[in-house]
Amino acid sequence: MLCVFPTSPNRPHLFVSCSAAFHADLWPRRTVFRLRCVVPTSPDRPHLFVSCSIVMQTPILPVVYCDDHLIAVAKPSGMFVHRTDEDRSDTQVVLQLVREHVGSFVYSIHRLDRGTSGLVLLGLTMEAASRMNKLFANREVSKTYLALVRGHCPKTGLMDMPLVSSRGRGQPADHPHAHPQEAETRFSSEEYFELPIPCQRYATTRCTLVRVRPLTGRFHQIRRHFNYASHPIIGDTSHGDSRHNTLYRRHFGLDRLMLAAVELHFVHPFTGEAVTIEYSPDESFSQLIETLRTRTETSPQKQQSRSSSDPP
Repeated sequence: MLCVFPTSPNRPHLFVSCSAAFHADLWPRRTVFRLRCVVPTSPDRPHLFVSCSIVMQTPILPVVYCDDHLIAVAKPSGMFVHRTDEDRSDTQVVLQLVREHVGSFVYSIHRLDRGTSGLVLLGLTMEAASRMNKLFANREVSKTYLALVRGHCPKTGLMDMPLVSSRGRGQPADHPHAHPQEAETRFSSEEYFELPIPCQRYATTRCTLVRVRPLTGRFHQIRRHFNYASHPIIGDTSHGDSRHNTLYRRHFGLDRLMLAAVELHFVHPFTGEAVTIEYSPDESFSQLIETLRTRTETSPQKQQSRSSSDPP
């Protein structure tokens, strides 16, 4: 509903904020309108005419799970979980959007990279966040991701190359965090693709949809492990293959990291019940996968002969 208040020729503009709920599982999209008013000037023109244009729309974040202690939302690719020195001007961050719509302070539990989409779990109270942080620290939370990577991966695998933490990157050798730390990532290949698009010296372009479970939580762990294994994630501008990224951008308009957090599993710290939170990848992720399915060139023989040494 838009409310128009009495005005005068000296006040030709009004700003009105309104909310409209589109789906039960989505927050309202708060919209700010600019109204241009034509003020009545004679008895023959008693009506106030209003033209309306949208000035700003707050993004909708799907609420995937919510109870008295925790809330899980789906973050789009390109959005920060909280404000960061990387871009201080960016005010549309997950924490701020959740606070505005919940109407109270919420507390960070874990983070996703800016380019990663999918599940973000937040605490509705400080105590809830504290208890969940302990579960994450003790590796009692199972996290599952989907990723699209270059080349054809083995059917299953474990990557265990030690990684330097974010605090140790670029530090001298005697820095306490400069030494590599234990890092383990399990994966299984879900689907293989082969596109009739030449890539470098190869006649086709290959990629794999993998289901990934990081057993530790190091800085950019999934992205770095797959890059070290010569299967960088498509769209990764920091640890990926720039030539492949350009190919996917040119042919498919891809402008995101193909990594999505799709499942969290843990024992609820208050109720003691097992909780599994699942979320399908967002539209930009799933549309590319569907496009690859329609354009891929596969055969039963190829599906049975995948190995990490396959060309990309």
